[in-house]
Amino acid sequence: MKQQVFDAMPDINRKAKVLIVDDMTDNIEIAASVLAPEGFILLYAQSGSECITIAEKEQPDIILLDIMMPEMDGIETCKVLKENVTTAHIAVIFLTAKIDDETLSNSFAVGGVDYIAKPFSSSALLSRVYNQLRLIYKHEALSLAQEKLARSEKNQFLGLLAGGIAHDFNNQLNGIMGFSDLIKDRTSDDKITRLADLITECGERCAVLTNNLLAFAGKGKYQIININIKELIREAEENIKKKFPHIRVVFNSSIESPTVNGDYNQIDSVVQTVATNAAEAMMNQDNGVLVFEVNDWDGKRASCVQESKRLEYNNYLEIKVSDTGVGISEANLGKVFEPFFTTKDLSSGGGMSLAAAYGIVENHGGEISVESVEGQGTTVSILLPKDYDSEYDSRRDIELLGRDASEDEFILVVDDNKMSRIFLEDVITAQSHRVVAASSGSEGVDIYAKYKDRIRMVFLDYIMPNMTGKEALEKILQINPEAVVYMVSGYKSEQSIQELLKIGAKGFIKKPCKCEEILEVL
Repeated sequence: MKQQVFDAMPDINRKAKVLIVDDMTDNIEIAASVLAPEGFILLYAQSGSECITIAEKEQPDIILLDIMMPEMDGIETCKVLKENVTTAHIAVIFLTAKIDDETLSNSFAVGGVDYIAKPFSSSALLSRVYNQLRLIYKHEALSLAQEKLARSEKNQFLGLLAGGIAHDFNNQLNGIMGFSDLIKDRTSDDKITRLADLITECGERCAVLTNNLLAFAGKGKYQIININIKELIREAEENIKKKFPHIRVVFNSSIESPTVNGDYNQIDSVVQTVATNAAEAMMNQDNGVLVFEVNDWDGKRASCVQESKRLEYNNYLEIKVSDTGVGISEANLGKVFEPFFTTKDLSSGGGMSLAAAYGIVENHGGEISVESVEGQGTTVSILLPKDYDSEYDSRRDIELLGRDASEDEFILVVDDNKMSRIFLEDVITAQSHRVVAASSGSEGVDIYAKYKDRIRMVFLDYIMPNMTGKEALEKILQINPEAVVYMVSGYKSEQSIQELLKIGAKGFIKKPCKCEEILEVL
């Protein structure tokens, strides 16, 4: 019977509490004999006052309430329950031999949701109970979805605000640090140089903050590579052991080599942040345990990945970080990803790390969530799309390269030298431009072919293996003869430069590049 009635709600697995209220013991036993085999947690009362006391304490999901009882009948009992804020939400199903219109009207008027006529059949009782449970769980699911949507909209607003602040602040910061460098270049006074160094150091600290703001806002630079999550966790494990030697660290994984596609530095930042927070929650414990778990996501939390992403659940990797620390109060649980929210002493700083982690994970097409019980510990779950055999899906490209409709253009950097790519990305993103990087000519051409209408300009290295910069330039110009391409190289042959310009390059920048030259081009 249970399976037949319950097929529409296969995810309802928790044991429901049912309170049976009747002044006749035989009636209670009959109802219990039907419900007990279904696995419900059963509670019993033989009067209205006893029902109210048990309901307040045990918070049952459903009350099966007899109407005809001495002292306080079922109608009066239901009225008291519905007037009490702690029991008003409980579904009341009346059990009654009186089914006249007045009795039924009164039972619904005081808040009853259904009735079962005595004597009842097993199927009638079960179908009524399961029907109410279905409604209860759907209501709970809807409430959770609404809460999740509200948090998402709030974080989206905060992200836009944070991104705007970081954008404007970065412009000012660029001037501060730039002028500090000019001061050092134009003075031989050691005292002035020391002061300029202090200004630069403060600027670099501010840059970390703006990078965190941009991460929370879902912006910032990306260099998409294949990342071995096990390696990141091993690094985090070593850091925890050095800083918190009293904490025992455990690592479990059902996957030999768990990998995802993403920005290495940003994903590493997420893992380190979550691990450090977990360790700090056990600061005052002598036997604290921090557990890392990495597995293919089993799809149990269907709300985790937005349906609009249209990715199958087995394409996700789940990273869980659990601790036995102080836990998070229910009041604070919904705030943990808000910028600058912290439960630490304000003098210790912080407050952006989890917000930045939230933005990074969301911007990688995943989700991060927290479960916690105050006094017992916390588990942070991170879902990230797994790698796609080194080819990342075009939907992900679009998400990573253009979340904000007002910033739908980006700049393509193509260079096989990692340090050269990082330098160009840093200079360009400091001017609030979006950047995507490619480590080979063929990769650069592929990206350009996909997003030619959104690529504002290309910085293209001249000397690269397999496909040279010249060959890549020719292919890009075949795709779009109006493409704005600047060649970058330490190769200084005037003949080669003129040949590239004749082919269609807009200019040539010599390595080592100077910031001023890049800025002038931008």
